[in-house]
Amino acid sequence: QDWIIVDFASTFRRLERYRAKIGLSADLIERGRAVRPPYASRPRVSHTNTVPDNFLVDEGGHVTLINWEWATLAPVEWDVSKASWLIGVQSGPDAGAAVQTGYGKYLDPHQMDRWVVYHAAMMLVQEAENTMRTDLSEFQWLTAELQRAVAGAQAV
Repeated sequence: QDWIIVDFASTFRRLERYRAKIGLSADLIERGRAVRPPYASRPRVSHTNTVPDNFLVDEGGHVTLINWEWATLAPVEWDVSKASWLIGVQSGPDAGAAVQTGYGKYLDPHQMDRWVVYHAAMMLVQEAENTMRTDLSEFQWLTAELQRAVAGAQAV
């Protein structure tokens, strides 16, 4: 939990540096920074890059999570929240809920929004730091998700 708290704050400091490049408002950064970091249970072996492209589903419906090169110790909420959020965005809320069922770990909507704030901010920082492009408009969906999750996380 302590690491999540520190990294959450660090992520928003880094995001501030790229605010203009990404096209984020100062207000959104401040509201994101004000969100309480998400709850994190004890670390265990985690994939940490549970994006939809890393899930394979065979004809029998068996799911395999591939590309474990980013695996490390992390709270289970990291993988569950990132996978259910991104799969939900791509394939709808029922698919996102199915991920939580498959993991056997359920996050209430408020906790989920806190994790999405964290994940969206990290993904925006990663895109800003790892691309030479000046136009990051294709990542506007991430800005919209950050805005939505900040509102949800602050609603309670």
